[in-house]
Amino acid sequence: MMGFVGTVEGRKKKATGLAGSDCEVSLSEDLYNERNLKKLVHKFKLYSSSDHFRTKNGIYESTVRRLASAKRFKWIEKILEHQKQFRHDISKENFSIRLVKLYGQSGMFENAKKVFDEMSERNCERSMKSVNAILLACVNSGKLEEIEGIFQEMEMKWKVRPDVVSYMLGIKTEQFRHKQVQQLSKPMTEFIIDSSIM
Repeated sequence: MMGFVGTVEGRKKKATGLAGSDCEVSLSEDLYNERNLKKLVHKFKLYSSSDHFRTKNGIYESTVRRLASAKRFKWIEKILEHQKQFRHDISKENFSIRLVKLYGQSGMFENAKKVFDEMSERNCERSMKSVNAILLACVNSGKLEEIEGIFQEMEMKWKVRPDVVSYMLGIKTEQFRHKQVQQLSKPMTEFIIDSSIM
C-alpha cells in the first residue's frame, strides 16, 4: 500500500508542477486509466488538494458517473464529502451547485439536499441557480414529491423568484406525473372496456 501511495504522491507532485492544461491532462488521464475503483477513489481524493484540479467539472462528472454505474454510492459520498474541507471553494455557490448536481445525477437526493441546506451555514449565497440545481436533483433522483415543497419555500424562505428554468422543471415534473397516471389508469380503462363488451 505504501508503494501505491508513494506512486500517487509522486504523480501528483509531478502533475501539479506542470502547466495548467498539461496538469489537467495528466491527472484526468491517470484517473481515466485507473480500472480499480477503490484506487480511483483514493487518487481522486488525493488530487483534490490541487486548486487547479478542483476547477475541472469534467473530471468530477466522469468519476462520479463511473462510480454510479458500478453502484458504488458510498464511494461517491466519500469523494464528494471530502470536498467540503476545501472551505474557500465550498463557500462559493458554483462549487456547492456542482456537488448538488453530482449527487442528483447519482440518484442521491438526500445528500444533494444536505449540501443545499448547509449552504446557509457556510454563508454561501443561494440564488436561483442553486435552487434550480436542487430542483434538477429532485427530477434526476425521481423525488418528484419534493418539488412542490421547494417551490413553496423559494420566495418565502430563500427570497428567490422562480425563473424559466424552474418553471420548465416544474412542467417536466407535471408531465411525468400525468404520464404515470395514464399508465396506472390504462389497465383499469381496458378492464372497463372489456367488461362493457362482455
